[in-house]
Amino acid sequence: MTTDNPAAPDTLLSWATVKKLVGVSRTTIWRLRHQGLFPPPRVVGGRHVWLSSEIAAWQSSLPSAIV
Repeated sequence: MTTDNPAAPDTLLSWATVKKLVGVSRTTIWRLRHQGLFPPPRVVGGRHVWLSSEIAAWQSSLPSAIV
């Protein structure tokens, strides 16, 4: 079942949810993905979805911002 609740472990996240969580455009996500810098999507019922745990792991791997 697809849900847009990123708090639940290993839920499937839609494009819209991933864009909100990551804060970049769809084009940038695809560019990062093709460079091997972003988790690949799964295709479920013809839709591209991401595992919430993979997005969380990717976010954790990013360097901290200097404020």
